[in-house]
Amino acid sequence: MKLTYKQRIFTYFFIIFALFTVLVIFVEQREEKAQRTESLQDRLDGYAEMIHTYINLNHLSDSNMKQIRTLAEAMPMDIRISIIDNEGKVSFDKDVENLSTLDNHLDRPEIRNASYQGIGSNIRMSASTQQEYLYYAKHYKDYYVRVALPYNI
Repeated sequence: MKLTYKQRIFTYFFIIFALFTVLVIFVEQREEKAQRTESLQDRLDGYAEMIHTYINLNHLSDSNMKQIRTLAEAMPMDIRISIIDNEGKVSFDKDVENLSTLDNHLDRPEIRNASYQGIGSNIRMSASTQQEYLYYAKHYKDYYVRVALPYNI
């Protein structure tokens, strides 16, 4: 079946319009995801600052980092909190009782970025909880504060 000139023009315009619509939807979804990720990072930065302030005000050291649990109770239930010293040893983890089972954390992408840039983030599956998280780490003088929330954007 041969299409008339008007039908061919309509078909071409329709195809171009459909492709343009798909492209706009794709770009908007990527932009929305980027904005939500940035918003989640901003929240995590606020939590990291709150934890750092709590550590300083209470003069906490490696031996009494467990006191952070009281602060963690005021935060979202699904937040992960880790305090990591400059050698990569975890001195506090909200979700892990036996810290000796944890490996050195200096090789984690968010910790590596934080050691060079002051802050770092990474989206990955947690080895201990098997859930995808947005990890956010901030380096302070003697330690890193790493916080994470489930990444379901």
